[in-house]
Amino acid sequence: MPSQLAQLARQGKINQTASIRDKQSILIHAPIQTIWDLLVNTGQWAEWNTEIKKTSGELLSEGSSFTWKSAHTTIKSTVRAFKSPYLLSWTGHVHWIKAIHVWSLEESDENETIVTVEESMQGLLLPFFFNHQKLHGSLVKWLDHLKARAEKKPV
Repeated sequence: MPSQLAQLARQGKINQTASIRDKQSILIHAPIQTIWDLLVNTGQWAEWNTEIKKTSGELLSEGSSFTWKSAHTTIKSTVRAFKSPYLLSWTGHVHWIKAIHVWSLEESDENETIVTVEESMQGLLLPFFFNHQKLHGSLVKWLDHLKARAEKKPV
């Protein structure tokens, strides 16, 4: 299954048959490159996203692996698609749980960008301690924090 997930992520897709999945979008009043730079610099994630507690602190690139901590969970991820500044995706895992995380950026205007984030999660017993509402809330928070940082507004 992980190779199938990697293949989907390389195409900028999540697993539509996963037990938990969500997709959210937001309009950010900032140039696409500003947003891209925030997303690929994991070392600064914790500075603008209060949901992120720690990262391995590297600049992402195609095929790079990184570790990050959200709440009490340490996630090991590998970048699968890196098409600057439009598409960034990675697969991640925690024990038996597997996920695909996809960021898509689209220029709306000279200084406006539509950012879409999608994630799918699957794994044995996952629905017993994580659900769609938690994923939905997490993605909305990522986007809100990203927007605030890109537009230089306090969260």
